[in-house]
Amino acid sequence: MKGRHQPLSPGVPIIELDGVRLSYGTTAVLRDIDLTIRCGERVAVIGPSGSGKSTLIRCMNGLAVPQAGAVRVFGSDLRDDGALRYCRRHSEMIFQSFNLYAQRNVLDNVTLAPMKLLGLPRRVAEAAARQHLEAMEIAELAHAYPFELSGGQRQRVALARALAKGPDILLLDEPTSALDPERVQGVLQAIERATERGITTVTVTHELGFARRQASRVVFMEAGCIVEDVPVPQCLDAPRSTRLANFLNGRLAPAFG
Repeated sequence: MKGRHQPLSPGVPIIELDGVRLSYGTTAVLRDIDLTIRCGERVAVIGPSGSGKSTLIRCMNGLAVPQAGAVRVFGSDLRDDGALRYCRRHSEMIFQSFNLYAQRNVLDNVTLAPMKLLGLPRRVAEAAARQHLEAMEIAELAHAYPFELSGGQRQRVALARALAKGPDILLLDEPTSALDPERVQGVLQAIERATERGITTVTVTHELGFARRQASRVVFMEAGCIVEDVPVPQCLDAPRSTRLANFLNGRLAPAFG
């Protein structure tokens, strides 16, 4: 891999999965997945629980390793250690469970990666961190600790921490699933604002209203397979498969309220 990061042009493939298969024991989780995501795209991954959605995006940064097929990010196969390090340096993942450092306050949580991985001086990292916290509308919590925060506040800190690295790719795994209903919309709005800057995003979500607003494309999965991969209007308004239509009929009305 090159040592210096070369920004990609919009439309260039940035994540590519080719014939990816992954099983846990005798359970097939991903079955011959072919998927290309281009720079600047906003992709929502939807489907019933257990369809392989979270495993799919975990393959995109090496947290899950397929037994067959190839995963290429920034044009390089993640089976190469250098490619994997490069991928993780220029991408970030937001988890359901926040994964904040409990022993560090909010400001330290956000500044740690820019200082350790990017080599930024503390003064520069803290100034940038405060800007991200301000954008997330939690600037006043800079010196609070995770145990003092609500679930929605913790998820905003996790998002600020991810953005502080200046990632090209943002992977979001059910970012609102652990939140109380009244906290969901605030976090979704924060994600929408954050991704307006052209970051490539792949979001596993059950919030179909959010998918309509934020995504340009929807991938519908079932039983480890991609059933549909189409632009948002075609997916949500005119699904081609009966299975997707049934899924939407069961979930769409509550999500759009």
